[in-house]
Amino acid sequence: SPSLKRIAFETNHASNNLYAETLFRTVGLSKKGSACYDSTYVALDEVLKGLNVKVSNGVQIADGSGLSRQNYVSSDFICSFLKAMMDSPSYEDFLRSLPHPGGNGSLQYNMKNYPAELRSRIRVKSGSMNGVRCYSGYVLPRTPEGKTIIFSILTGNSTAPTWKTRQLLDKMMAVIAEAN
Repeated sequence: SPSLKRIAFETNHASNNLYAETLFRTVGLSKKGSACYDSTYVALDEVLKGLNVKVSNGVQIADGSGLSRQNYVSSDFICSFLKAMMDSPSYEDFLRSLPHPGGNGSLQYNMKNYPAELRSRIRVKSGSMNGVRCYSGYVLPRTPEGKTIIFSILTGNSTAPTWKTRQLLDKMMAVIAEAN
């Protein structure tokens, strides 16, 4: 079977909900011996605590795909997780699993009118459903002396057309990247 890093790459690039749900349940199976939701929640809590990511009011996870309306995630929680991943031995593989705007995958239509150099420094996971659009990830530095920026932009209850929301969020990511 494919390696875990290959599955994560495909999951993040294509934003494949079935793969995401399977990875979520695999955490429960590998840590607790069961892929049921109750075991998976306990296992996920342990993994996050192992990363020193606080699981307080910033997150409520109902499923692995993120499609449940019972999922609640704060940008603070996501940034804490992304920071913890930077300190993880899996960071380089995780970073490679994240697509960049204008590249292959779920972000192929994002930021098409922005310079390729700028787009290539942004690594981001997108999430969307009706009225919701989210982008969270990293802006890599232009130079070795620079610092990586972690960001999370979450919108909800939007009645604007998806293309308008995407344009605004693309601009926000560009402003963050230009500042780095």
